[in-house]
Amino acid sequence: MRNSFDYREILHNEIQTRKLRNSSYNISSFAKLIGLTPSRLSEILRGKVGLSVAKAAKICETLKFAESETSLFLDLVCSEHARNPKEKEEALGRLELHKFFVQYNDDQFNFIADWYHHAIIELISLDKTKTNTQISRSLGIDLKTTNEAIARLLNMNIIKEEKKGFSLSTTNRKTSTDIPSEAIRKLNKQMLNKATKAIDEQEIDNRDFSIIFLSFNKSQLKLAKERIKNFRRDFMKEFESSNGRDSVYSMGVQFFELTTSLEKK
Repeated sequence: MRNSFDYREILHNEIQTRKLRNSSYNISSFAKLIGLTPSRLSEILRGKVGLSVAKAAKICETLKFAESETSLFLDLVCSEHARNPKEKEEALGRLELHKFFVQYNDDQFNFIADWYHHAIIELISLDKTKTNTQISRSLGIDLKTTNEAIARLLNMNIIKEEKKGFSLSTTNRKTSTDIPSEAIRKLNKQMLNKATKAIDEQEIDNRDFSIIFLSFNKSQLKLAKERIKNFRRDFMKEFESSNGRDSVYSMGVQFFELTTSLEKK
């Protein structure tokens, strides 16, 4: 049995991303790029044949994957096709650290930067039978916007269409960190605006807003950001794996400087 996400899905998403940027792009173009024949790539994507770890490493290099993306891709390949049982077992162990997070690249994220794409993904995870109209009403967005967002998510293979409604085709995703991106800034601004409205419109029993002020040593900034990232990860693991989920929430953590370059003064 294959993982709920695998390296074939990553390759498929790479093809879909390129199609979004260039409608004439096809599987033959991608096969040529990564040094495979179209027929061989098709067999790999359909699970008919496997991919060697050595070839997987070359593909990561060709596609200019980030270190974290390369690590995930190679572990996915190794967990299925490594000849050494110990290597396969170790790769499966490392995948436990990945299983909640498959990374969007910046190009993919640009297409789904608006907040409602991510809310739709979580809403579908609650009930795969939801229709476009039900999603529109649940999130308070118009039907036209809902239809366009769902079409993008289908094209990117993030969700898939069922006989009734939709279901997720991937695990949860995160974006790259510390990469200047207008799309990521746009999403952050949208969620801050929605949080501002929630302060006035939602009952206090239905939300939690808190602020702390602290003096801080800026040389520890990297450590602080790592602690925040780990907190978010643990928070998601605990609550997204619980039973009886019935709502979609957003949690934002803001950590930023209030002073103005004191060391320069």
